[in-house]
Amino acid sequence: MKKISSVLAITLLVLLSGCKVSMGDGVLEEKQFDISDLDSTKISIVMHIGDLTIKESPDEKVHVSYYTYDSVKYKIIESDNELKLEQVIEKNTDNSWKIEGVTILIPKQFSGAITTESATGSLNVSNISARSIDLEKNTGNINLSNISANSIYLKSNTSDLSVSDISANNIDLKNNTGNINISNISANQSINLSNNTGNINGSIKGHKNDFTIESSVSIGENNIPSGGTGGKTLNVKNNIGDIEITFTP
Repeated sequence: MKKISSVLAITLLVLLSGCKVSMGDGVLEEKQFDISDLDSTKISIVMHIGDLTIKESPDEKVHVSYYTYDSVKYKIIESDNELKLEQVIEKNTDNSWKIEGVTILIPKQFSGAITTESATGSLNVSNISARSIDLEKNTGNINLSNISANSIYLKSNTSDLSVSDISANNIDLKNNTGNINISNISANQSINLSNNTGNINGSIKGHKNDFTIESSVSIGENNIPSGGTGGKTLNVKNNIGDIEITFTP
C-alpha cells in the first residue's frame, strides 16, 4: 500500500487547483485533486457541516473537489487500504453558512466499500456501484439513486429520504424523523425500512409473494399486513406515520 505521501504527493503538487474568493474577513478557496491509480479498497468521508455529493466519475479516476474557508480544513489520508477525507473544524466559527460542500466522483465499477459520516447538510449519492455502501447522517435531506452494491445501509436522525432505483442483496434504511420515499428498489435477500416519526411510502421491485413480510405501525395506516412465505424478507416498522408500499414487476 502506498501512503498518502507517495500516492498523492505528485497529485497535490500538480493536479491540485485552487480558486480563491474573498468573503468578508476570510477567503473561500476551492481545491481539487485526482487519483488515477487508487489502491484503496475503502473510501471514507467524515463531515461536520456542508453538503456531500458522491457520483459517477467520467473516467477511471477518483476526482475530489472541496472548499476551505476560515477554520474549515480537510485531511486526506491513504493508509491501510483506506482513502479517508475528513473535515476538520479548527475552531468555532460564525461563518458556517458560507461552508461549501464536497463532491467526490468515483469510477462506476468501484469494487470496494464506501462509508460516510456527516452531521449537517444534504447527502446525494448517484450512479455508482460498490461492494458495500454505509451512510450515516444526522440532519439534512438524503437522495440516493441508481446505486448497486452487495449491501446498502443508511441511518439518519432528521431527514427526508428519497431513494430510487437501488439494488443490493440487503437494503437497510433507518430514519428517526422525516419521510422515507422509495421508488423501484430491489433486493435479493432482505429489505428493512424503519422510521419513528414520518411516513414510509413508495414501490418495491418484485411481487408481494416474493417476500415474507413483517409490518407494524403504532399510530397511522398500513397497507401491507404481515404474512407471506416468500424467500426474501421485508421488514417495515413505523411508530407515528403511515406505511404505503406497492410492488412493481
